[in-house]
Amino acid sequence: MTNYDEMKYAPVVDKIRAMMHSETATYSFCGSYLTQGIGEDWRLKVCKWAYDVVDYFKYDREAVGLAMNYLDRFMDHSISNGLRVSKKCFQLSAIACILIAMKIEGRNEEGQSSITIHTLVDLSC
Repeated sequence: MTNYDEMKYAPVVDKIRAMMHSETATYSFCGSYLTQGIGEDWRLKVCKWAYDVVDYFKYDREAVGLAMNYLDRFMDHSISNGLRVSKKCFQLSAIACILIAMKIEGRNEEGQSSITIHTLVDLSC
């Protein structure tokens, strides 16, 4: 890499480093909720279900990673603030996180984005 290339990409590298620092400082996931009544088996079931949903609707599977990140951060934040989260609340939170991730991900392979919370709730029953 030449000096010109290093100078050209320096602001981008600095921004990525700042974003990574901000993310690790602000959104550190310690998994404390997994020992508070919601075990790893529940998280695994939700994750598998989420993959089934995104596959069914033909969305990018990265939406599941995004959804699980949201769910982990939300649950960890809730537990760290002294809230007790029931299994039903965990399921509803997972549905909301999957919906948000799929909306952020955009359209599926067929160009449709008509997924609604009602559709996900129907699939979860």
